[in-house]
Amino acid sequence: MQLLENMKTLSNAGTLSGLIFGVIVILFVVISVLLIYSLLIISVETKNFETGVLRLVGMSNWNWISMILI
Repeated sequence: MQLLENMKTLSNAGTLSGLIFGVIVILFVVISVLLIYSLLIISVETKNFETGVLRLVGMSNWNWISMILI
């Protein structure tokens, strides 16, 4: 009976550690997705600003399209 109780305690500890590990993995995944999203948004905003400055100094639509294609 003592062996059975020890195995039950170890089983509960294993389940708890698995649950904690799962929560940590989910937390890391959420943080990673948020960081990638924020980096993409910053990149898009920077490119929009650059395009606006180029259009401000006189770049035509044709030059802008050719720059994007190249």
